[in-house]
Amino acid sequence: MRTCTPFLALSLLMTLAACGQQPSAPTQGKNPVPAAYRDTTGAAWKYSGPASALPLGISSNPLFNATVSARSSWGPIELNTSNGEKAAGDGHPLTMAGKVYSYGLGLHAGAEISYSASQPTGVSCQLTAEVGVDAEVGHKGSVSFKVYADGVNVYDSGVLRGGDPAAHLVATLPSAKVLKLVVENGGDDYYYDHADIADPKISCGLAPAPATLTVTPASSNVTIYDLTSVTVPLNITSNDPALHGPFDVRLEEQPDSSVFDPSVVTVLDLQLKTPQIDDLGSQSIAFSAPGINRNNRRSSAEVDIIISKNGVTLARVPLNVVLLYPEVSGKFTPSAVSGHDGDVISGTFQLTLKPKLDLDVIPSIELIDSYNPLFFSTAVVTGSPQDLSTTDATVLNYPIGITLHNARYAPSLPYTTTDDYYAQFNGIGVFGPFNKGLQVRVPLNVTITGP
Repeated sequence: MRTCTPFLALSLLMTLAACGQQPSAPTQGKNPVPAAYRDTTGAAWKYSGPASALPLGISSNPLFNATVSARSSWGPIELNTSNGEKAAGDGHPLTMAGKVYSYGLGLHAGAEISYSASQPTGVSCQLTAEVGVDAEVGHKGSVSFKVYADGVNVYDSGVLRGGDPAAHLVATLPSAKVLKLVVENGGDDYYYDHADIADPKISCGLAPAPATLTVTPASSNVTIYDLTSVTVPLNITSNDPALHGPFDVRLEEQPDSSVFDPSVVTVLDLQLKTPQIDDLGSQSIAFSAPGINRNNRRSSAEVDIIISKNGVTLARVPLNVVLLYPEVSGKFTPSAVSGHDGDVISGTFQLTLKPKLDLDVIPSIELIDSYNPLFFSTAVVTGSPQDLSTTDATVLNYPIGITLHNARYAPSLPYTTTDDYYAQFNGIGVFGPFNKGLQVRVPLNVTITGP
């Protein structure tokens, strides 16, 4: 249900008619403004009235009955006639570009009208009018019209000039305490700036439900590995057929409720790769896990996908995200070496990580003998790796040289032992032991045949 009421609102200028009626034009030459409210010292006119409530409810009538203040720079604001000159009641029928209007307000640039307003919750109101320069100045004059709700500009006509057709003013009125109409000059001077506000009306009705999105992920449970990306398909619908993308996307990780020490922050540290989606329908977002320090690592978390437009949140979609370490393995080729003290044997070390990782750079590696203080081999990377990756795994083959030594410490010759190496991979995340990088333990069988 909607009602509309003529917006002829200076309470000392008129008595508002019932909804739908148009007030009659005043008698020409008769001043409807009490002398106590006229500035008789010059052309400027102002009014200050009682600040009673201005109801904007659906059933309230009349809508406008509390003009708080008004002013105009060349005579009083006229009811149902143009501004005319500085005397009261000296205007003409409201006319813009040849069209005559039977009711409205005649003003001069440098004018303001303020109303006390009280708009009930759940009620949406809209002000409409035809505005422009009155024909009594011909093609002279330039003005602009603005509407403010609690100081917020909700309409700006831009510059309108004499002879231009009337502009259609449409201003959506939020719940506000003060509604103000302003007429300014066109950015030049105030000569001939006779302004009309014709056929002003306010219509009110129940406010439409706020626009929202319904976002359904393909699954609310997502598993991701360190140094990988995951794509989450989404189906997006809206309760407002006029609402379309693009939409902004961000991720918000919920705090870890199991950690009671506020100085300890545990995070997944997911990185969003699709900060915007195009429109409704079938869409998807992608995010990655960059690989982080064990000390503040979480194994799972609730992560909200937040979709917004122009800073307004339209949907919040919770996901349960589980973070896993990649599966890491390594092997020496050959897996067993033999020779004399000082021999150097060429081979390879192959690193395999599953699933395939998102690597910006190929990692460097160190082969560290972990247990034997009297180790019998030293393995060193001798060149750049060969990339043998598949769709399912990252596979890197590093050329190495293995030097045999320490035969004098062997209990007897030939002597066979196992050197346990840790292969430490640098540059692919800091989530291994001691925060030094990803590590994997790989054995190498070594036989020292002689000095």
